[in-house]
Amino acid sequence: MLPLSVQTITEKDNLKVICNATHGNPETTTFFWTGQGLRQNGTTLQIPNIQRNMSGIYSCTAGNTYKSKEKGNDTKIMVVNVLCKY
Repeated sequence: MLPLSVQTITEKDNLKVICNATHGNPETTTFFWTGQGLRQNGTTLQIPNIQRNMSGIYSCTAGNTYKSKEKGNDTKIMVVNVLCKY
C-alpha cells in the first residue's frame, strides 16, 4: 500500500482521500476505512461537512484471501486535522 499523508482541512469542508494498493493474486482486494467511530467500505474515504470533533487518526485496510484460504491484510494510518472556520 502507498503511504497516506496528514490531511489538514477546514471544518465544514468535504474530505475525500483515496487508499491505493497493488492487488494481490487473486485480484479480489477489499478495502475499508475506520476512525473516529466511523467505518466506510471501499477505497475512498468521504466525509462531507467535516466537523472539528472528527479530527484524529483514520486507517485504511486492504485485505485479500489467497487461493490457499490464507488472508493477507495491510493497514495504513492517516492523521486528519480539522481547523476552526472563522
